[in-house]
Amino acid sequence: MSLLWFIVLVGPLVIVHELGHFVAARLLGVGVLSISFGLGRPLLRTVRGGTEWSIRLLPIGGYVRLLGEDGGEVPPDRRRASFAERPAWQRLAIILGGPLANILLAVPIFFAIYARHDTALAAEVGTVFAGMPAAEADLRPGDRVVAVDGEPVRYWEELNQQVLLAPGRELKLSIERPGLERPLEKYVRPREHLRPDAALGAAPVGLIGIAPHRRLPQIGIVSPGSPAGLAGMRTFDVVLAIQGRPAQSLADLEPLVGPHGGGLIVVSYVRPASGLGFAAVGRLEPAIATIVPTAEPLAAPAHPADDERTARDRALVGRARSRYDAGVRPADLFVYDVEAGSPAAAIDLKRGDLLLRLDDAPLQSWELFERALEERPTAEHEVAWYRPDGGAVLRGRFRLRGEDAGEPAPRSLRFGAVGAQALEPGHVIPVDRRLPRALVRAFERTAAISALIARTLFGLARGDVPATTLGGPLRLVAAAGDAAREGGDPFLAMAALVSLNLGLINLLPLPLLDGGQGVVVIFERLSGRPLSARSRGRATLVGLILLVALLVLASWNDLRLLHGR
Repeated sequence: MSLLWFIVLVGPLVIVHELGHFVAARLLGVGVLSISFGLGRPLLRTVRGGTEWSIRLLPIGGYVRLLGEDGGEVPPDRRRASFAERPAWQRLAIILGGPLANILLAVPIFFAIYARHDTALAAEVGTVFAGMPAAEADLRPGDRVVAVDGEPVRYWEELNQQVLLAPGRELKLSIERPGLERPLEKYVRPREHLRPDAALGAAPVGLIGIAPHRRLPQIGIVSPGSPAGLAGMRTFDVVLAIQGRPAQSLADLEPLVGPHGGGLIVVSYVRPASGLGFAAVGRLEPAIATIVPTAEPLAAPAHPADDERTARDRALVGRARSRYDAGVRPADLFVYDVEAGSPAAAIDLKRGDLLLRLDDAPLQSWELFERALEERPTAEHEVAWYRPDGGAVLRGRFRLRGEDAGEPAPRSLRFGAVGAQALEPGHVIPVDRRLPRALVRAFERTAAISALIARTLFGLARGDVPATTLGGPLRLVAAAGDAAREGGDPFLAMAALVSLNLGLINLLPLPLLDGGQGVVVIFERLSGRPLSARSRGRATLVGLILLVALLVLASWNDLRLLHGR
């Protein structure tokens, strides 16, 4: 099915591209001999207005053949309509008509997406991930970002877009914090992250470590014999109150995670049933646990047989925040579920295990664990984890695996385990002036993604972005199927993204691409003479070799992802 969705996705974009050339030629009075949608043997063919229109067997690719384009003989009465006789600016306009059509197509696609929604997530911080720039800048849950570098923002998407486009560049955030009358100013420098891209493979974006959703105070138990375990609490319980004070976020777990003494702690909590939506947590009957923290080390005590690495990993489990310990940790890095047949299952990871380290880096949140895997999708990784039932520190090596083995490309690369699921959706607000805003956002999104693609292409050319990130047709097939399964808006957004990639990549100054033809026109204009047939042939051969080499490299990258090598 992914291949079918790929055809549905790319076919119309190719048609728009060829129509861009066709319309530009007709507007400038240049004769169009034929226009073809697809390649190979013609399935349908007709002649309209002096132009042969055809639909061909392979529903990708296409071409527009212009009068006088190939240097052939042109009848005297049609020389005014010959492409070769037109001034350089008109030839450039026709050549650039295709890429420009693809770039402009993204605007109505994004408009259609934005215009459908009358509410949007507010630019309000729900979660701040430890070890990330936002945490270092002291951003907190509940902070509302009202401006980035002096530019007002109201919606989460506006904030997120500003951050994504600024990897490594300092941003000034104006923040309204509950309880404070005056806005705060915080400076953050987004960390560069290589994010998967449907056409390019990966693109550098900025991350500061915030999310609009709020993590509920869900816990993990490091030992069944701990005070919390003996009091009846279990991993993935959601705490409602501690000592009578409501618990609404992970920060509210501090008296339980790092108790300051050995006094009695009364905890109200609920135990969600498997598969229960967490929006229903408030409707469950709460239970009460009375816990007496101990000064004895509870989690993963040192073992005489431990080697240096195991002792180091074991120390990550026992990182209670005081000398007293109730045996409770935030549930963020506890494994909630493991998919059968996945890499996580192959290394014997189980529900309730606590992730400690990926490769050489201690883990601080499940989201950052996933981002680290995303940056090195083809590498072999080592993960260390702690098993509360038995107290063992375990390690396993794995590679990410494609989700749909029967597809021509992996639907996605996955580890096969998910973390704690207790999330509260972000704050939603009405969208002001929905249709005008949708149009403005469509242009802004088109410009922002175009700039990101351009930077990535320059980075590939300079060697700043590794060539192993370049994606090929297999990855695009996978992305099309993935987007189709997610629904209408994701598929439309994927169409806009691929259309922008198609337009901008065609502007590269390579022979056989529109950008290469444009370079020839500019050369002829500056030199005052046409490029010889021999030089054109050589340039075409060089361009063909380069494009084939790029296609082979991109396909090899796709195959490495597919087979996990």
